[in-house]
Amino acid sequence: MANRVLWVGLTGIAVFAVTITVIQIDAMRPRPEPTVELAEAEALFNRAVHLVENKRFDDFCREIAEWPQSCERDVDWNASIGWRPGPQPPRIVGVKHGGQGFPPVMLNLVGERDDGTTYTASFGVRKTYDGRVVSSYPVYWSGVDYIGAPEVCTEQPCPPIPVPPPTG
Repeated sequence: MANRVLWVGLTGIAVFAVTITVIQIDAMRPRPEPTVELAEAEALFNRAVHLVENKRFDDFCREIAEWPQSCERDVDWNASIGWRPGPQPPRIVGVKHGGQGFPPVMLNLVGERDDGTTYTASFGVRKTYDGRVVSSYPVYWSGVDYIGAPEVCTEQPCPPIPVPPPTG
């Protein structure tokens, strides 16, 4: 009887250990970045423009930015050097689809600041794992661009980007 209790106890421990190991291995497996549809990216950009036009920069950073505190610093820094958004919203002139290390969708913009200087910029959009659509760097009037990002797609809708097979 004692051997049977010991065997049942050891079996239970082994099953528990295997279960925990499987859970840990699954948690360590990289999760693919959630997909962002072009319409979602455009909707986020339109919301950003609306908030900026209404000078609601706190809401802009809180609602649009992936990192709101960083956004607030960027808005303040751009204002300190005299770069403020112009009276007309920028135009979307193309789309880039990001690969490894880039936002999944980058809207290419051309606009004019309130001082009359023109800029080109990328408005990078990604989706968080909880489903929230955010911009990696929403301060579009700063002229930020993603160096080394894939080429511009001018077709609408953009053709699908081939995904290389997993390695290893």
